[in-house]
Amino acid sequence: MSPKFPARHFTNPELHAIYETHKLGCYPTFIQDGGEIDDYPFVMQLSFDEAAGLEIADAGSYYFFYNAAENDWLVTSDSY
Repeated sequence: MSPKFPARHFTNPELHAIYETHKLGCYPTFIQDGGEIDDYPFVMQLSFDEAAGLEIADAGSYYFFYNAAENDWLVTSDSY
């Protein structure tokens, strides 16, 4: 018998809204038209988070990219 999983996962919407734009891996969520950085894969995104006391410009975000061949980081940001 296979395990049954709920069709939907329920979370506290207030807690989810706090962290919905922080990301680790996958794809960044740019505020402006940012685009990908050639040869620098996306690593993580930190976004404005009033509850955590993280203020980035006008509700902005930091984007971290890493080039393993060059052992080099690139950090960009944007805001509203």
